[in-house]
Amino acid sequence: MDRRFSADHQWFVSPLLELKAVKEDLLDAREDAEITIDREIDTATDAEELKKVEMEMWQNSMTLEGFSSSEAAEAISALSDLDMFLSDVGPSRNLDDMKGDEADLKKSVLFTHKEFLKRNEWTKASRQRKSQYVTSLKYDKFMMSGGANTTMYRPQCSITEKCDDDIVLIVDAIVPYNRPLQSHELRSSRLLKTQNKFLVRGDTFLSDLRQKFYCQCDTIVPLENGLELEPPCFDNSTAERFPSSFIFVHNTFYVDSAPENAQDISFPIRKFMQDKEIFDPVDAVPMEGVRIIDLSLRLGQPYVFQHSGNCEHVLIFHDLRLLHESDPRGIDQYPYVLYEKGNERKCEICKKGHVEFVVDRHELLPNTYTYFCRSCFQEYNFVHGVKTHSFNAWPYTELKKVEQNGWPFDEPDDMDDS
Repeated sequence: MDRRFSADHQWFVSPLLELKAVKEDLLDAREDAEITIDREIDTATDAEELKKVEMEMWQNSMTLEGFSSSEAAEAISALSDLDMFLSDVGPSRNLDDMKGDEADLKKSVLFTHKEFLKRNEWTKASRQRKSQYVTSLKYDKFMMSGGANTTMYRPQCSITEKCDDDIVLIVDAIVPYNRPLQSHELRSSRLLKTQNKFLVRGDTFLSDLRQKFYCQCDTIVPLENGLELEPPCFDNSTAERFPSSFIFVHNTFYVDSAPENAQDISFPIRKFMQDKEIFDPVDAVPMEGVRIIDLSLRLGQPYVFQHSGNCEHVLIFHDLRLLHESDPRGIDQYPYVLYEKGNERKCEICKKGHVEFVVDRHELLPNTYTYFCRSCFQEYNFVHGVKTHSFNAWPYTELKKVEQNGWPFDEPDDMDDS
């Protein structure tokens, strides 16, 4: 897929990474840095000499990044003046007040300041661009206190203990669009909405990550005509009827073969790719036993998770680093939920009750799909329990209930409680 996607020419895509090799390189670099820092600090005899050592280390690190000695010294001198941060805060200020004097920013040699001025000019040309910068920040899709599994910064170990030698990275699962997209939609970034965001370790099994994906498509249950008010049979849900799934990363289809009647649904796709010269050779292996550390991937490149027939989620791996003391404790906590998009909706009729039914092709309603709570669904479409209109209906399941009751649907009786 790299050749088809032109991955080497995309600015947001990293080179191909062997995660095992990356882990070893990061551990070696950390060890070398710790030795260097300890040696330099131990040789310093007083506070002034220690400060000088710190400045030299800072300047050397910038020199390694391609800055000249004079540029590094000027940047360090500019950042060493912390009066702007230490002064009294005083009354509240708006964003424009806190940006600083634009004339001073233009004189700055810092790359961050130059990029800020460039971005400021770019956003002035469009209110939509400004809105994207203000609302869609890097850590916008994180839940800081969303429950027992979403509290950030639980220590992995104490200050005196050493963390496990492992890597962590973030996986984003994008909201699926199971329909042909129009041309203007293909060019819009607004469709790339995060549905789930997970923190995974290198030792995390890929099958554990797959089990963390909860999707509305898995909960669809067809209701028999005239018996829509009867409790649904979740044994007939799409998750039960179509249990096959795979995760495609780089050039490998990792097929989930754990379900009893699972099939390799990647075969027709691989056959199609084999017949087209534009695609690179691909392979298929069972997902079971494969860990994140075993993968070869590119950070920022879109990969695919497919399940329930043709429901496709784009997967994006990013923010690769070593495990830190502030990360969640224990391998059993991973994949760790950083964010999940809720699908709770209010009834489109009464605007109060939670949605329990989705109605399609109703002969009296103008919308293609209409969302009903149980009370409105029964009053609008039934008289004394008898169906009065022609329509199709499916139960609407809130994913929070699915996560609480087990997967797939270990306790279907609880799912009917509203």
